[in-house]
Amino acid sequence: MKTFLARPTVALALAIGASAAVIPLLKEAGVFSETPIFALIGRSSSYKTTMLKMMAGIYGKPLIGNGLIDTTIDTTSYFFSQLSKKQGVIHCIDDISAAQGHDFSNELYAISMGKSRGRLSPDGEPKEVQTWCTTMVYTGESSIFEQTNKNSGLYARLIEFSFEWLKEEDDIDSFYDIINHNSGVAIDPFVKALFKLSEQNIRSLFKGSMAAVCKEIEPFDGIRRRITQRFAILIMTLQLCNLAWQLDLEAEPVLALLKEAYENNLPPCDPLDTAIQSIREQIIRNGNLFVKESERSVIPQRAWGIYGTFKYRGCIWIMEHKMEEIAKTAGIPRIRNVQRELADRDFLVRDSSNHYIFSKTIDSDIKVRCYGIYVNDSPKHDSKPKKSYTEADKALQDARRKSLLADEEDEHDNSENFRHSS
Repeated sequence: MKTFLARPTVALALAIGASAAVIPLLKEAGVFSETPIFALIGRSSSYKTTMLKMMAGIYGKPLIGNGLIDTTIDTTSYFFSQLSKKQGVIHCIDDISAAQGHDFSNELYAISMGKSRGRLSPDGEPKEVQTWCTTMVYTGESSIFEQTNKNSGLYARLIEFSFEWLKEEDDIDSFYDIINHNSGVAIDPFVKALFKLSEQNIRSLFKGSMAAVCKEIEPFDGIRRRITQRFAILIMTLQLCNLAWQLDLEAEPVLALLKEAYENNLPPCDPLDTAIQSIREQIIRNGNLFVKESERSVIPQRAWGIYGTFKYRGCIWIMEHKMEEIAKTAGIPRIRNVQRELADRDFLVRDSSNHYIFSKTIDSDIKVRCYGIYVNDSPKHDSKPKKSYTEADKALQDARRKSLLADEEDEHDNSENFRHSS
């Protein structure tokens, strides 16, 4: 098996498959709460289904229809009933070609959320909500995006890979034999290795993997950052595969494949919308640097601005020089050149005289020039700012476990069967 794993494409497929067991730990640690969705796209002889069988083979029988691999001939209700059984076990769908004409938009959103829509029974009682915590993998000859409404949010939820996963000169029969004769063998040592990790270990591994991905790919808005989060999960899982199965898989070749896939998965979106989303995220991440108008007496010198209202609508007032600074990082060299468009998109505050700069008291009695940015969708009296991401993140970090990484004395024995098959 190690001969095949030397190929970066096979190593990537192994990480995709094993990631299903890692997702519950990421959710428990408060690092990642969605269901990542991947798709292997390409012509029929690119060994997509072969990779899918290897992924499923980690957990059990890699059979189509009678094993861990389903097809698209089932109804949507049946699909979600099967998905809800998956907690830390991969869910695979082979060949979406049978679902031509089907709109996957709503399904992808629902899968990503990790739970079904709330419904009522005929007598008005709420039905039990189905939940899952796994990795979802499709295969197909054409892009799934072609069967969606191509909403930009879908590009953050579904990652498509289009590679030649194996070469024609590879001993494919030998590869199949390894998969079929060792189905379900690998999961036991992998889970045992995962159980030795504390929540702090999980957070540290994810943070390090995210840093490695961001060296190759610089995410500058929400969608791109969410794509890189999914890539970080795969790099993290690759490290855990090395730990659990005594492998020596290299991250750099896999990172190169992820960078290639990243370029092919970028959504066709408006640059200004992208910039708006980036500015919002920067403000959310630094929410503790904005305070209520009633608390101006305790505003720190490094504050960016204050929470306030404009015509009963919640907004934040951010100092002009700081707004120009974060706008540049979001891809807007001169915000004055696009302030009208930003106001037209209900992002920037504008008064009836078409003024965009307002004089506000930020600290003491000194008035400074500020831009206003709306923080809610409709006029509301007594709007209250939401708790900032920074505060929530700090609270999460303070709630970590005390357990440390346990000793690894059993790892060699736990992974013996898998290594023998290699």
